[in-house]
Amino acid sequence: MNVVETQPKTVIFCDGAQKQNEAQLLMEHELEVQVRKDEKEVGNYLLTCTDEYLRELVIGRLVSDGHICCKEDIVGLQLKNPEREDVFVSRDLVEVSIRDRKENDTRVETIPDLNWKSEWIFTLAREFSQGMPIHDLTWGTHTCMLAKDGDILFSCEDIGRHNAIDKAVGYAVENDINLSECMLYSSGRVPTDIVKKLINARIPLLVSKSVPTADAIKLAKKHNITLICRAYEDCFDVY
Repeated sequence: MNVVETQPKTVIFCDGAQKQNEAQLLMEHELEVQVRKDEKEVGNYLLTCTDEYLRELVIGRLVSDGHICCKEDIVGLQLKNPEREDVFVSRDLVEVSIRDRKENDTRVETIPDLNWKSEWIFTLAREFSQGMPIHDLTWGTHTCMLAKDGDILFSCEDIGRHNAIDKAVGYAVENDINLSECMLYSSGRVPTDIVKKLINARIPLLVSKSVPTADAIKLAKKHNITLICRAYEDCFDVY
């Protein structure tokens, strides 16, 4: 698993001085995901991500995009490395087969209420403020944490905030954790596409270090999702 690489750099100062140094940089990994249902392709993704928690990323993306509800919807999941020489980054191929869901498998539009406590939010904010391993090296990742009843169950990092959320969702699905009883912490902004992921995964509460858009708040309210943003160690905003 390759996540960080050292590259030389030159630091230039305002007085004209220069200094040779080294930088710890993220390594990109490409994940090509082919989704089939009844031998027909229903989805194809090319994800740029960090090379860790790849299975969780795929499962989480299938859930957050509405292809599946649970891991039992997956008929088969196979990860291959085609070792393509025409690209600079490493790439894996994931072939996924999913079952055809019945009509009564449709989701309830409104997400159940979650009785949360302020100290849970401050715990997540404090944990994030302690730093994350890859981000501390590179300053190049987003973070997502999965929590339930104030306890952090899983944390991950990725180049993109969408990928980080999908990894946390995939971890929960893989380990039979009821997402309707959980909250997520994200280090990224909260537009409508992030809220749509919460709707499909049936997650009632998202905590973010950053801010939401006006449209994201409207969509979250429609589906009974609480957005807690600008979450710091001493205060947070509730929408």
